[in-house]
Amino acid sequence: MAPPDRPPASSNPFAVLDEAREDFVATFAARCDHLGLLVDNVREPGAGEAMASLTEAVHRLAGLAGTIGFPTISLRAFDLENLLGTTTPFDPTTGATLVDAIRAALEVDLAIRALAPRAVITAPADRLSATDPPDALTAHTVLIAEDDPDVTRVVDAELRAAGYLTVFAFDGEQTLAAIREQAPDVVVLDLMMPKLGGFEVLTQLRDGPPPRPRVIVLSARAREEDLSRGFSLGADDYLTKPFDPHELTARIARLLK
Repeated sequence: MAPPDRPPASSNPFAVLDEAREDFVATFAARCDHLGLLVDNVREPGAGEAMASLTEAVHRLAGLAGTIGFPTISLRAFDLENLLGTTTPFDPTTGATLVDAIRAALEVDLAIRALAPRAVITAPADRLSATDPPDALTAHTVLIAEDDPDVTRVVDAELRAAGYLTVFAFDGEQTLAAIREQAPDVVVLDLMMPKLGGFEVLTQLRDGPPPRPRVIVLSARAREEDLSRGFSLGADDYLTKPFDPHELTARIARLLK
């Protein structure tokens, strides 16, 4: 008896990639729960093994998401990977903030999948960046430079709802590195951050080579001399805490006109 005919190979060259994406979406919540558990484990004594497991899991998630065309998730995972790679002790609270941001990134990347041309969503992972979004979802990139996880969550949620792509930095050195690597359009800059404060960041931006992003200071420092110093160092706007997230978004939109 002749063997049964095999079904013809798919004529769609993206079929395997589409299947990988569907599998990724189906297991995404479990992957994030696993990351969250690993972040919580770092709080326990003797967390060296947990740190190693977290670093490996984040690296794999970032690479997989980029490879199968989920650039926002990949960027968020790289934010967490960069945080793990710093020389300072890992802050689990900030790590949990980034895990939440990875979860929130799924809806953005699902929209990119639906609207972006194939050539964009199948780009190699090393070509995916927040400054190179698909044409159908072209958006400005905002760097949130803030060491308070609660403020970061609020600003990130507000800006994403307004259609911006967001990148995180949690100290002054990360802020300068993110500006060099991600070329954001706007930086929301806290003044009181570890390593380098906001004034030092402004000074290095002022004295450094162009191009330079627009900068809006978001700080609890509300003295007149602080505002004057910020503007003299090149800040484009200054908003004091406590603040209205809607006003922040409106000021960013005004800076980008």
